[in-house]
Amino acid sequence: MAADFCAAGAALLTAGLDGRACLWDVESGVQLRSLSLPAREGAAGEAGGGGVRAARASPRRPALLLLGTDDGLAPLWSLDQDDPRPLHVYAGHAEAVTCCAWAEDARLLATGDAAGELRVLAPPPRARTLRAEPHAHDPAGGIQSCDFASPSALELPDDTYLLATAGCDSLIKLWLIHYKELLAWRAPPDQPAGLAPDDDEAVPPCFWTREGVARWLRECVTRVPGSEMKLHEEEALIQRAEDANLTGSQLLSTPIEKLLETFGYERAEEGAEEGAEVSAARERLRGELQWLRAPPASPQREARAPHALRCPLSHALLREPARAADGFTYERANILDWFIAAEGAVSPISGRRLRNTRVQLNYAVRDQLRDFLLS
Repeated sequence: MAADFCAAGAALLTAGLDGRACLWDVESGVQLRSLSLPAREGAAGEAGGGGVRAARASPRRPALLLLGTDDGLAPLWSLDQDDPRPLHVYAGHAEAVTCCAWAEDARLLATGDAAGELRVLAPPPRARTLRAEPHAHDPAGGIQSCDFASPSALELPDDTYLLATAGCDSLIKLWLIHYKELLAWRAPPDQPAGLAPDDDEAVPPCFWTREGVARWLRECVTRVPGSEMKLHEEEALIQRAEDANLTGSQLLSTPIEKLLETFGYERAEEGAEEGAEVSAARERLRGELQWLRAPPASPQREARAPHALRCPLSHALLREPARAADGFTYERANILDWFIAAEGAVSPISGRRLRNTRVQLNYAVRDQLRDFLLS
């Protein structure tokens, strides 16, 4: 599944779906090391053993060997250490890590997963997540490849990096990364498997606090697949909501046109030209506000709902379909309540312990649900 030269071309790092990576002497063909992540080896007790889909060696010496596994983990070994245990394990991805990359100076590394999430990380000795972009690419196909450009070849400013990602959404994206800004960014920590979800995530919209409104804006408005909203535009939108002290109950009761004005999307004056991106953002926001207020489906329509649009826990028609780490889609509130009752990340379908309790909105199922209700 992956191959990368290291040690100035004297060694070759390979990886496959058998759950291990191998380091080879190029001249003799002799296997020097076999790398795998044993069960319960992660920093927070994450289970290993999945296939390895990505493998990259850092440019610096001694080289650091980075892998990406089907378990959503990115273990890291040092070439000059014989310890079979990894030097560090990066956790946090909800799906398989499909690609990884090193910056030329090895100050940064990046990982991408099958759900479209991109993470920028710091190497040891202060290994940590610096930035996470949950919707860097369409979650239906995820990120397939990533790589850093050479700063010297592009004459980039000091402490600036250019990262390219390619996804199954047929998009190639370039990310300009400013190192000092990354260090100031407070990325969410890698969550241990048993950590409870945020309170706002498991409650109905009428009980959302300002944090719940901010999460809703990111998840349903600014970072949906196909959105072209820039990061500074997202931050400005969320800041307007915070300045107005908007809560979930206000999203449900305040007239929609007044809310659009609060968010900075007042109706354009007659004859005035308006950019396509602004118009698209306003209509997306309007649609999400209408969806929040939409009444439940009638018993007759719900009775006709296909199995794919029903929650496996309640068998009721979905409203906010969310995919858990077991790959199944549930009603968001139901699966989060399940995790609390189960006292940890346990799949209600298979009974197996999961990597974490994170859930992600399933946009494809959500679109199918809306089509069904409007048909």
